[in-house]
Amino acid sequence: MSSQKLSSWIEAVCREPYRLFFPLGAVMGIMGVSPWFFYALGWLKTYPGLFHASFQIMTYMTGFITGFLLTAMPRLLDTDHATKFELSVFLFLIMAMAGFLSFDSRIAAEVCFLLWLGWLILFGFRRILKNEKGPKGATPPNEFIWIPVAVGHGAIGTSLLMSGQLNLLPAWALLVGKPMMEQGFLLSIVLGVGGFLIPKLTGRKQAPISENQEKECGGLETKHDFIKRMTGILYALGGLVFFCSYWTQGGLGLAAPSRWIRVVVIFGMFLFTKALWPPRGKPLHIKMLWISVWSVALGYLGVALFPQQYLAMEHLAFIGGFGLMTYCVGTVVVVTHAGQAQRLQSSLGILWVVGIGTALSLTARFSAIVWPRFHYHFLGLSAFIGAVVAVCWLIFIWPLLFKVPSEADSAREHEQARKKMS
Repeated sequence: MSSQKLSSWIEAVCREPYRLFFPLGAVMGIMGVSPWFFYALGWLKTYPGLFHASFQIMTYMTGFITGFLLTAMPRLLDTDHATKFELSVFLFLIMAMAGFLSFDSRIAAEVCFLLWLGWLILFGFRRILKNEKGPKGATPPNEFIWIPVAVGHGAIGTSLLMSGQLNLLPAWALLVGKPMMEQGFLLSIVLGVGGFLIPKLTGRKQAPISENQEKECGGLETKHDFIKRMTGILYALGGLVFFCSYWTQGGLGLAAPSRWIRVVVIFGMFLFTKALWPPRGKPLHIKMLWISVWSVALGYLGVALFPQQYLAMEHLAFIGGFGLMTYCVGTVVVVTHAGQAQRLQSSLGILWVVGIGTALSLTARFSAIVWPRFHYHFLGLSAFIGAVVAVCWLIFIWPLLFKVPSEADSAREHEQARKKMS
């Protein structure tokens, strides 16, 4: 690649950071599941459970979250895109977390995760502040209230986890902090971003309020503004209840009620935003997104119903839910931003690979319950299938990452996307 092309691509990455962070997230996902495969073959003697959980959250998921939010947030707010310095800091922190976890330096990795959360909040705050001073006055969607809720889960959960690991707080800090950081953080992101994005893609977005409905509420605001404000309050209360459920579970030992509280919040949020409603569109990626939402909801319902099999149920949510959703949304973003949105109207081969691979990986994971004698062999097989899916997806998106449409085409695509998401 010539220096001019490299410079142009770097500029494209600043405008659309997914071009860097999506492939990085996929590579981290492969690294995160590989130890299970090596452990099943006997090549690795150390139990990989702790490494796997931390690595998947801190590197795999943070890679995709960084790419999506840094691409979407500036466009939703009609404000400045990411700078090279901002991207460099995000990249450094994700790579640092991967390095520290690989050498079992968990405290150092958790410090980097806290810094990543802080840098993400600073990135968003700068753009919201600049947007409020600007002429357009675009506001984030109500569902994005769940993003600071997610940051709160991540920051407080990680701080408690570190305090427990360093023996600065009693054992309850570990019981509260670990699930809050590893599950509450990611679930909040999915409830917010998924609750906003998926109904738009499935054709279930809220219908706009007509002119005859624009009546004054107390002479101060329109009905639309009133509904938006009350919806925001409802989401904030849901986030608070969701946050408190981890304290009641780990701090008070009320595991069963706490799990059911989270089930109610998850189903309530997805039903209210219509993310669980059957899709109106026929394209394969839309149907797979709908399946991924149900996998998240049913996975955590399974945790509440079958607590003795909570790990398997969580994997239904993580593999069939978060993982499938990540690849589907990632495919939509990559293909659309490469100027090839029309390809999504057909059944892309990579989506069949992702869908079938996800089903096979889940089958192997649940087979570990049915045949406990081969428990780790099935876990290794599930991990291997997941890695193969990630490699195939990387091969598919790689050439598209370097396809940058002309400014006119790009502006037209983004304006159409903005109108669809508004």
